Amino acid sequence: MISNKKGFTLVEVLVSIVVMAVVMLGLAYAYIVTAQRNYADLLRQKGEETVSATMERLRSIPFDNVTDEPSSLPSMDVEDTQHLRDYCDPADGTTPDDPENSGQFVYRSGGSSQLGIASAVNWETVYKVFDTTSGYGVDLPGTKTVVLTICWRYRDKLMSISKKTVIQEGGL
Repeated sequence: MISNKKGFTLVEVLVSIVVMAVVMLGLAYAYIVTAQRNYADLLRQKGEETVSATMERLRSIPFDNVTDEPSSLPSMDVEDTQHLRDYCDPADGTTPDDPENSGQFVYRSGGSSQLGIASAVNWETVYKVFDTTSGYGVDLPGTKTVVLTICWRYRDKLMSISKKTVIQEGGL
C-alpha cells in the first residue's frame, strides 16, 4: 500500500514554532546587549572628548587662574587623586562652581528608550591642581599638574574617566 500523505503533522509544526521562538529570543537578547554596550562606548567616547576640551580650556586661561574645581576639594597628594571620583556625581544634587564643568551628553532617542537607554545623560567634572615636582622631588617652577575627572551615570552606575596633564606658565 502506497501512502500519499503530503504536508506536516501538527506536532512537527508546533516543534518548529518552539525552535524558532527560542532562536528569535536569543537574537533579540543579543541585539539589546549589543545596543547597550555600544551606547556605553559612545558615552565613554563623549567623556574622553569632554576631558580633552576641558584640558584645552584650562590651558587657555591665565596660569594663575587655574585652581581646583570645586574650590571646596580637600588637600590631597597627586597619588590620592583616584578619590576625586568621590566628589564627582551629577546625581548628587550639587552643581560645580563653574557652570562649564557640567552638562549633558544628548542623543537622538529613536527606539533607544525601550532598551533602557536615555537620550540625555548628565555629566560633571572635578579637577585638582598641584604645583609640579618631578618624580625625583625636583621642583619644576612655572608648571602645574592638573588631574581632571569626569563622571556620569549609566544604568545607575557611576562611570568616570581621569586624566593628568602638566600646564606650563606662558605655554610651550
